[in-house]
Amino acid sequence: MREQIEALAQRGTPSVSRLVELDGPVDFQTQSLTSEVHAERRSLAFTETADALALIAWLHRDALIAALDREISTEADDKAALTHEARQKAEAEVQGDLLAVERDECALVWTAQAQGLPIEHRGGDISPLALLGLRLITAPRPDASPETSPGLSWLLRR
Repeated sequence: MREQIEALAQRGTPSVSRLVELDGPVDFQTQSLTSEVHAERRSLAFTETADALALIAWLHRDALIAALDREISTEADDKAALTHEARQKAEAEVQGDLLAVERDECALVWTAQAQGLPIEHRGGDISPLALLGLRLITAPRPDASPETSPGLSWLLRR
């Protein structure tokens, strides 16, 4: 959170160069916005506007961080929280289960297609590994030599 607010505050820092050097205006940071216009004919609209959120983060960085710290403390449930390692392990297990379900789904679709049923695989959110019936197998080289990097299975030539 602190890194995010710091980046936002840096993005919102006004430039006073023209004011100092040329007696010009203070330059406030802007952001480009795109919006879909719903009219008789759909179109896109583009505009550039002051980046108010970044300016507020620059102006009130410490207050914003303190307020977000309070929100995080209120929302956090330390008794039920997972460690970083436990979260990664649980996520890997869930991803493995999801891949297994996608493999089963693809197998059913392939079987239905073979029977001439009118069915297609769903759009681009399915794993290519499941769709193609592939399994990723990684193994260390059995004859590790000084030319091989740990975890890689090809020779590094100079």
